[in-house]
Amino acid sequence: MGNWRRLLSAGALVVGALALAGAPAPGPAAAAAATIDIHVDPSTGNDAGAGTLAAPIRTIAEAWRRVPSGAPLASPVTIWLAPGEYPAGAMPNYWEDRHGTAAAGITIRNSGASRTPLLRGDLNLFNIDYLRLQGLRIAPGGDAVHCERCGNVTIADSELDGRNGAVRAAHETYKANQSHDLTVVDSYIHGTYENAIDFVAVQRATIERNILAEADDWCAYVKGGSTQITVRGNEIRDCGTGGFTAGQGTGLEYMVPPYLTYEATDVLVSGNFVHDTEGAAFGVNGGQRITIEGNAAARVGTRSHLLEVTFGSRSGDGDAARCAELLRAGAWGTAVVGGSTAANIPDAQVTIRNNTIVNPAGVQSAWQHLEISTPRRNNDPGVVGPDPARTDDGLVITGNVIRNGGADMPLGVSGDEVCAPANPTCTVAQLLRDNDFNGATPVPVPDRVPGTAAAPASVFVPIDPARVFDSRLPGGGGGALGPQELRRVSVADAVGAGPRDVVPAGAVAIAYNLTVPAGGAAGHLRVLAGDRVATTSSAINFRADQTIANASVVRVDGARTIGILNGSSSAEHAVVDVLGYYLAADSEAGRAVVGGRFTAVAPVRAFDSGPVGSGALAAGETRTVELASAVPAGATAVAYNVTAVRAAAGGHLRVFPGDVGASGASTLNWNLAGDVVANGAVVRLDDQRRIRVFNAGSAPVQVLVDVVGYFGATGTLFHPIDPVRAYDSRAAQPQPGPLPTGVDQVVRTVGVADARAADGSVAGVDAVPAGATAVAYNLTAVGPRAEGHLRVFPGSGVLPGASALNWPAASYTRANASTVGISGARTVSIYNGSAGAVDVLIDTLGYYQ
Repeated sequence: MGNWRRLLSAGALVVGALALAGAPAPGPAAAAAATIDIHVDPSTGNDAGAGTLAAPIRTIAEAWRRVPSGAPLASPVTIWLAPGEYPAGAMPNYWEDRHGTAAAGITIRNSGASRTPLLRGDLNLFNIDYLRLQGLRIAPGGDAVHCERCGNVTIADSELDGRNGAVRAAHETYKANQSHDLTVVDSYIHGTYENAIDFVAVQRATIERNILAEADDWCAYVKGGSTQITVRGNEIRDCGTGGFTAGQGTGLEYMVPPYLTYEATDVLVSGNFVHDTEGAAFGVNGGQRITIEGNAAARVGTRSHLLEVTFGSRSGDGDAARCAELLRAGAWGTAVVGGSTAANIPDAQVTIRNNTIVNPAGVQSAWQHLEISTPRRNNDPGVVGPDPARTDDGLVITGNVIRNGGADMPLGVSGDEVCAPANPTCTVAQLLRDNDFNGATPVPVPDRVPGTAAAPASVFVPIDPARVFDSRLPGGGGGALGPQELRRVSVADAVGAGPRDVVPAGAVAIAYNLTVPAGGAAGHLRVLAGDRVATTSSAINFRADQTIANASVVRVDGARTIGILNGSSSAEHAVVDVLGYYLAADSEAGRAVVGGRFTAVAPVRAFDSGPVGSGALAAGETRTVELASAVPAGATAVAYNVTAVRAAAGGHLRVFPGDVGASGASTLNWNLAGDVVANGAVVRLDDQRRIRVFNAGSAPVQVLVDVVGYFGATGTLFHPIDPVRAYDSRAAQPQPGPLPTGVDQVVRTVGVADARAADGSVAGVDAVPAGATAVAYNLTAVGPRAEGHLRVFPGSGVLPGASALNWPAASYTRANASTVGISGARTVSIYNGSAGAVDVLIDTLGYYQ
């Protein structure tokens, strides 16, 4: 890693201050020429090459060398990075003195799928203007990006990963000092033993729609005189000391005139979601004109409190002469270097309004709801600052809804030294009157960024299977997913055989098949919407060297992306084939869909090829399957389970519409001879209600097809939801413990989303509402005691002959997703058809109504 921080002289700081305080510099060129494109490929490039698409160069260092330095650019420059790994030694040690303009900026971006260029070195930027980093994954095993005296720098759709293996190794994942006009958008910044974002003396910045996570200290703060900052629509999680804070503490010599008093001014924190954070969700530490509004938080404050308005700190960190110069210019702080001497930086005009903070049952703050610090003195020798310093001048806290512990949880405000009766904007009586602290009305635990509402009711559009992601392809996925890596994947276009639109703009969910080819170690993958960063639900489970598939549904975000999280201890490849997509029923495109509504049926066996030696599909055989007896005329697609029974060798099946000659996408995979394995999926029907099944294995196999529902002109609409754990036999509940052999257990599928009442009780806010007729679900058998299967059917209904999930041996954890009708009580029955007990999980993925 290069020299991470350059020490500036006092004179250099003055120059930087002048540039920051005035208009952004340098200005735009009079007329920009055509863009200069520089193509880089770490596998096939040659640094002696022309840098064209046909003759790329090999290293980022050479590409950066070709960007003119020392003067404003006359032409825009774009450095295109092909998918692959870029070692630290092939990157600049120090990135400096490049000056784009508004009309001729510098862009470094992906040429293949987003975030497939993997940069193993840090970006240590100094004196840079108009730089855009887009579609990159920067994972140097420590600090990822440092920006000093930068202007107009944007990080978009990128991942900054500060981890070294499983260790949070970055000091700050993204650090910016004495810079202006910074933008961080649609990115994932994480993996630090201190802060994911640390801005010092930054003027004008936007931090929007990001994931800021995995920080042992604060996930993000802006301080050191930072001003005009907008923090909006971010998910902030897994933080230590706090979620987001305006202000904190700074060495005076690092500040930039004229912003020399408060730690932060004019900061808007709006519409963010903070969760799973030990300290305060939001804080102000020495801020003026700070607004925190319309945010949500859950599972926060467990080491302290929920919200804080407290003091910042201003010390002298080594340059006494520079500190003295700034004190003469009106700064607060001290020129005393060393020791504990520091100024207490007050707060003024802080507004905290209309936020929702809910800790579910069993989770509460350690001490109190709020921390509003009592006045402190600034009367130590050598200290300059308001004396006394206060936190409640102009403080407004109103319209907030808080559920946190019981009625005995202290407010945290005494009402004598702070928010006293004479305070015109904040008193204890006003706080209790204008906010809802542990009121009687149950409040759902927030689970998403405010404004990202659940997907609407939708209709289904089946398509021929289309591969949208394959991590094994150079341009299709960027290599194997590392352990615990979350990969954001576009499902909009096909990969491999040339561009082809697959999922259109406006889609709210997809039906897909996920395949793990030859798992590296026992583990699982999780699949979630692209605007989410965490789910407890696995999508597929596998063993080492096993190839296995599971078809399911998942919500997609507005950018038509999903996330794949590798829960394995080794690198794993993944393949995603889209089988269809869902459109909002009330959209223009949705209204044009004919045949996109769903009708669930009790599982019915529609096809049995017969056993090996008597009807089984031969190796290489394609069999046409008639489904007219199972689905009515006019059906456009079928939801089904396909089961392969006891083939003599490993292989896979491909299922595709009856009017299609062949498909390259596998539907069902097995490795073990004699295995019985199932997969639930959807497939388009031809006009004669037929599908085709191809045995791509090397041995004959018996094939079963069980229909669980169909799509047509009438029926119900699909409501995709983020996965909710609806049943776990391992957890304490009315029916705890493994499911015994030969027993069918009735379980609820609603997936209760906790809501807290004043007494700490949990009131059911059902993810699946009354009136729903079917659910899309993922079923997992955990640690079975013997080979066997499960059957799933509407609660208290008739036991079907069709299995929903099969496994080949004891201790074999396996999952299968499918669709099933539910009873009026929103229950299903699960029958254990094995010779031993088995633990069972059900994750609800959506419902039909």
